[in-house]
Amino acid sequence: MRKRVAVIRGISLNKWEMQNYEPITRHEVTAFCTYGNLFNTANIDIKKVYLKSLEAVVKPPLHRYWTFLLRKLGYRYHMMGLGKLLATYDVAHTADTWYAFSFQAALVKKKYGNRLVVTQWENIPFALEDRPLIRHMKKVVRGNADLFMAVSHSSERALLTEGVPKEKVHVIPMGVDVERFHPMYKDRGLCSKLGLADDEIVFLFIGRLIEEKGILDLISAYGAIVHDFPSRTRLMVVGEGSLRERAKHLAHQLGIEKSVEFIGSQPYDEMPRLFSIADIFVLPSVPTRTWEEQYGMVLVEAMASGKALISTRTGAIPEVVGPAGMVVPPRQPNRLYEAMRELVISGQKREELGKIARSMAIERYDSRQVAGTLSCIYDCI
Repeated sequence: MRKRVAVIRGISLNKWEMQNYEPITRHEVTAFCTYGNLFNTANIDIKKVYLKSLEAVVKPPLHRYWTFLLRKLGYRYHMMGLGKLLATYDVAHTADTWYAFSFQAALVKKKYGNRLVVTQWENIPFALEDRPLIRHMKKVVRGNADLFMAVSHSSERALLTEGVPKEKVHVIPMGVDVERFHPMYKDRGLCSKLGLADDEIVFLFIGRLIEEKGILDLISAYGAIVHDFPSRTRLMVVGEGSLRERAKHLAHQLGIEKSVEFIGSQPYDEMPRLFSIADIFVLPSVPTRTWEEQYGMVLVEAMASGKALISTRTGAIPEVVGPAGMVVPPRQPNRLYEAMRELVISGQKREELGKIARSMAIERYDSRQVAGTLSCIYDCI
């Protein structure tokens, strides 16, 4: 039976997750998001519905006070008119239990009896429940969801700790298009544009330039690499964030600014080209009191691209990477440096890790396989 499926993502609809839904043909899939979405949605090949957020209903000069109040309460990303529209769908597929739009979907489930699926990224049990409204919303969502799709076993453990019955939780990792992300020769045009020499070993970082992604640890570790291997390596930093200027200043202090290229945020369609120029991908995530790496889609993209990986032992990373990369303790630049140095020295190890990564990506992280699993879920739920 063909079903109408509403995939609800509020302000965060994005291509890297939706590539797992785009191949679905057995059901009619529609993505719901808000105006002012954080990411470009034009390249998402799914029907999209844009709604106004509750935060947008109050105009300046009172808007910032209204937004502050909603954030303080924990009631963010309510989507105006969502409930009425969801009443016409067979399945509502939302994300995480604390969002206001997930709470809306749960209330629709209670009223109309359609099915509710929740993708769980959050891997810290009872996250945000110091706020009574969020605690209530999460309880309602947990109580009404028919199935939870945990992207990792760490997300699964968080749900089970919060009391979700085990039979309602299925671990289904997110995937990437392994035909778009695949091993390829270095893009000569991009290498020329970035001034990369043929014999340079290129480290690549893609992510937000914030504490949680470990960008300062990476710059510190890379400083020692440049000292050991002058003029032999380069570090490409892709992304923006609050620590950009601090990271650039640290590179200057270490005297490595000529070896580090900050190239800012790049369109998702450019990611395969960026991975092509890299020899080693590095994501040195660090845990905070309220956050641990929930998955790391860039890790899966790097694996599909056949790259050797270095990351840290936090959140879902060890599970996602498995034997395809070197995993070191977080917040330890010296250990990060040791792993980076080992891969600079050993081209054979880089090649071996890259082959393992590509093989794992095809076997476990093919977005077409994920789409098939999603179709079966919608069939049976």
